[in-house]
Amino acid sequence: WTELDVWQYIHLENIPIVPLYFAAERPVVERDGGLIMVDHDRMRLRPGEVPMMKRVRFRTLGCYPLTGAVESSAVTLPEIIQEMLVARSSERQGRMIDQARVRARNVWLWLVPFLFAPLPVLMLFILYLQRKLPA
Repeated sequence: WTELDVWQYIHLENIPIVPLYFAAERPVVERDGGLIMVDHDRMRLRPGEVPMMKRVRFRTLGCYPLTGAVESSAVTLPEIIQEMLVARSSERQGRMIDQARVRARNVWLWLVPFLFAPLPVLMLFILYLQRKLPA
């Protein structure tokens, strides 16, 4: 089933869904290319992050705060279905954990030049990366 198939089925069967799937003004911060909702004290802001109100909805729900929102105006099931008909991105775009995996994979590309470097230089570079990369 595609995401569109699921939404059409939900609409045809009149299945209730949680409000987070519908667009609403919500406090979010932009982080690592995604929009993370800031609605609880457990969401720690990074230096320079300031919550802003945006009209967003969630295409997927998962562990907080690893699921990002998408900007949207869809407040009804037919509007969500219409969005899906023209969507050019996967619902997984909002999964911040996927974005972290891509970034982690790219870190290894940085190490290629050090394959031929002396071991102490490589170790210093790894220590540098550990301090620079967010936890």
